[in-house]
Amino acid sequence: MRRLFSIASALGLLTLAGCDCGGGTPDAAAQDAWQPGSDGGGQPDASATDRRDAGAAVDANGVDAGPGPDRSAPDDGGTADAIAADAGAGDGSDIDAGLQFGHAPSPLLGQVVFNEVLVDGTTEGDPNGDGDADPVEDQFVEIVNAGTAAVALDGFTLVDRNLAALPRHTFGSFTLAAGKAAVVFGGGDAPAATAGATFFAANAEDQGIPFGLNLVTPASYLLLLDPDQRLVAAFCYGDALPIAECALTAAADQSLTRSPDVSGGFVPHTGATGSGGAAFSVGTRVDGTWF
Repeated sequence: MRRLFSIASALGLLTLAGCDCGGGTPDAAAQDAWQPGSDGGGQPDASATDRRDAGAAVDANGVDAGPGPDRSAPDDGGTADAIAADAGAGDGSDIDAGLQFGHAPSPLLGQVVFNEVLVDGTTEGDPNGDGDADPVEDQFVEIVNAGTAAVALDGFTLVDRNLAALPRHTFGSFTLAAGKAAVVFGGGDAPAATAGATFFAANAEDQGIPFGLNLVTPASYLLLLDPDQRLVAAFCYGDALPIAECALTAAADQSLTRSPDVSGGFVPHTGATGSGGAAFSVGTRVDGTWF
């Protein structure tokens, strides 16, 4: 009788070890299901996230990597959702992301701004100038110091919505002079500095497939954070985001640029005043002159 009881107990333990039972470890299929923007236990599935297929649209499920902003606070008539950090823009690209993106505002918010962003890396013209057209490496963001004093960007990071735990770029020792620009490409070989701009290739520590700046379509955002994780600048686009103020649409075959430079709202580059129909003006003003 004691032997039968021992056998039954052993079988019971084996059964418990093999079931989820409402609180155990998920099975392998659940563990391997990776969600964009989360760790998921490993790297993203290359077939779903290979950024080199730049022409493939990402659906809402592929872009929406996390919960939207907290709407539980009482409606104060709009104050809690302060829309424009840069009162001159009015297009939603400079919203007070300290409230919308979960980061406290930096004292530099509004002084250092995104001025031009190329989401469509397939745009003709080899934006990074390295002789190798690449949809990931040729994406870029242009950042301008709109203030009157130089800003040390040491340790500042570029963080995108879908890979928030792995910054797209981390600045080393670098000071951005007043009125000048810094450009970060998705990869490749960054060109030499000019009179108005300094160029970088994104240094994200991606394992396997490089995602560069990871400016996916139809919707995403990119943040510039200081070493204390405070928000310095934000650029967002796509109405698929759970942020109503992100009214921009990623432009095809051209960048989005401020018009006028630095202080204006974002428009497709070919239609910007002074562009002459050019698709982008990386490292210069819209009309091609130095910052």
